Amino acid sequence: MQSKTALPAARRGVILPLVASLLAPTAHAEWSGELRLLSDYLHRGYSLSRGEPSVQAGLRYQSTSGWYAGASLSRVGFDDELGDASVEFRPSLGYSQALDPDWRVEAGLSAYTYDDDVFGRQSAYTEFHASVHYREWLSATAYVAPDAYGRKGDVTTAELTLRRDLLDTLQASGGVGYTRAASLLEQNYPYWNLGLSWFPARRLAVDLRYVDAAIHSHRGEIYGPREYYPRIQDRSYQLSLTIGF
Repeated sequence: MQSKTALPAARRGVILPLVASLLAPTAHAEWSGELRLLSDYLHRGYSLSRGEPSVQAGLRYQSTSGWYAGASLSRVGFDDELGDASVEFRPSLGYSQALDPDWRVEAGLSAYTYDDDVFGRQSAYTEFHASVHYREWLSATAYVAPDAYGRKGDVTTAELTLRRDLLDTLQASGGVGYTRAASLLEQNYPYWNLGLSWFPARRLAVDLRYVDAAIHSHRGEIYGPREYYPRIQDRSYQLSLTIGF
């Protein structure tokens, strides 16, 4: 059976197979990384790359005690005449602890920063999360982002993820989530996804995923010069290719 643990990082915004190193005890400290090509950078029903392809790169360190740290870079794009952000930088820190052979808990934070203004404002913010994992196939996660995108509004999210192996090199996964983002996007809404991940080689993964959300369209509305209004996703699928190292 080919190992799926060579691809170490979960994808932001779409509920996908989680980091295998978080779901099993680590016998020794490990460095890992990945390079990912995406048909669209989708995040909870919105496109953070204007519906265009994106590239992401990440590096991660997992200690034997359960602490981990990492950083990632993503190509982004917004329908924004007041700024020109094109790179998202996300350092992260967290801790994972096994409770018994079946259950594991995790908590951490990620800091999101951009190389320019997003809709006319500096938009750096921090998101905290806490997760409970059952074996390697079920995870529940809660997220809290105070002052999300620097707009003085808090965003909270809950997600449930399910993963099951179909073959030695094929995994089905899906998830549902609910975001309370009325203070930022003037609406709370559910989102969901379902897809297949194929692992043709130890450090290679191909993922095809149906992604959708119940978001009211913002098109045609009038916005203030500093409001945050990312593009609602134009399509309901996402294709990605990930190379781990």
